[in-house]
Amino acid sequence: SKKSEISVLQNDILHNQQNIERIKTSIEEIRESGVNAAKEIEDKQKVIEDAQKQLAAKRSELEKTEKTLGSLKSDEALSGERLDEISELITTLRQQSSDERIKYMTASASLQELNERAESIENSIMAKNSQINTLRQIIEDYDNMLRDCGVQYAMQQEEISTKERKTAGTQEKLKKQREKADKLAAESRQLYDRARLLEDLERNLEGFTNSVKTVMKETKKGTLTGIHGPVSRVIKTSPEYNVAIETALGAAMQNIVTETDADAKKAISFLKSHDGGRATFL
Repeated sequence: SKKSEISVLQNDILHNQQNIERIKTSIEEIRESGVNAAKEIEDKQKVIEDAQKQLAAKRSELEKTEKTLGSLKSDEALSGERLDEISELITTLRQQSSDERIKYMTASASLQELNERAESIENSIMAKNSQINTLRQIIEDYDNMLRDCGVQYAMQQEEISTKERKTAGTQEKLKKQREKADKLAAESRQLYDRARLLEDLERNLEGFTNSVKTVMKETKKGTLTGIHGPVSRVIKTSPEYNVAIETALGAAMQNIVTETDADAKKAISFLKSHDGGRATFL
């Protein structure tokens, strides 16, 4: 998801920023080391200069002493003891000159080492700066990606909101249709129950006189024939005219319609013989 992508990008940016801070700290340490190295180089150069000056002085002193020795050797009156002292002095000066030369060589080697170290520090600083630039570019790229993800996330949220609104409208319509269907179903059940009731009433001839019921029962048994039934069952009309027909016919609704007069007389005889009551036949 876009949220997870944004979270990953934010973590990467934070990690790169931390790397930049560490590199900056490393550069500062390297620069401080470079400053110390420069100070050390300057000190070594002074040591070399001092050694060069001392070496030159010792050489000059040695030359003077050797000249003096040569002059003394030519002087036959010079004692042997004095000659030994001068020789010893020359040896000492030569040793000091050798020591100064060693110091000079050591300082020169140290100076070269410090120069190499300074060059290495400079190269390291350049590499660190290059790494910082690279990380900054990566962070900039991540910022752009994060911004793009934010835009896409906002667009998706808007799309989701639009779909939710449409879904809410559809659900409202569905709810109304369901309520309408439930209402129709309830009405259908009521009509069905009423139809069943009417059917039961019709089947049991509820509301009819006992004589009509007797004739219809015997007709079903086959005892009586040619009986079509009460007027209310024979005639058919539109539902809106039912009340008008019932009002117009009144008690005649229970008159029994027969096929022939003979069928009617037979039914009348049956009612009389069985105390079935009176009925009107048409």
